[in-house]
Amino acid sequence: MSLDLDRLRRLWIPAIASGYARPEDWIEWADRMILKLDEPPGWVIEMAMIDCPIEAIALLLSFDGYSRIEALRPYRHEFVLTVLGYLHLKSVREHKSVEACVLASGDWLLYTHEPHDNRALWSAYAYWIALIDELCSFPEDIEPKAQRLNRRLGVISARQYAEIEKAAA
Repeated sequence: MSLDLDRLRRLWIPAIASGYARPEDWIEWADRMILKLDEPPGWVIEMAMIDCPIEAIALLLSFDGYSRIEALRPYRHEFVLTVLGYLHLKSVREHKSVEACVLASGDWLLYTHEPHDNRALWSAYAYWIALIDELCSFPEDIEPKAQRLNRRLGVISARQYAEIEKAAA
């Protein structure tokens, strides 16, 4: 089986940015990859020694010549949706309510992006703001809508994380 190590490196970024992947997750994965590969790339070796999410993301981006998540502009819509999916998976893992997931997603969008610079991002942002507004106004209506959307996004992110895990198996 041929591994696309650049793809795997890029798949880690939203998993870490969302907080779904914890330091022990990527360190263990990198250790397994080091043992599996005859010549592991430098980023895999370095990843095995980093326990800070910001440093891990900076490392992963640096191999494309970037130092900040803003560098992902061309992939921003896919990146945002994947992060939102990971936030859903994280809320499920931590047994948090749908409302908590919606609020965490809105916070992540609000504090990490400027919605005016990308139409696709703006639609995701606007949808989340509408969900949060609905949550405040009509809490009984939010559950089914948010759950459906979160599940769809969670499936995409879960598939990507499974691909990461399968590579180190």
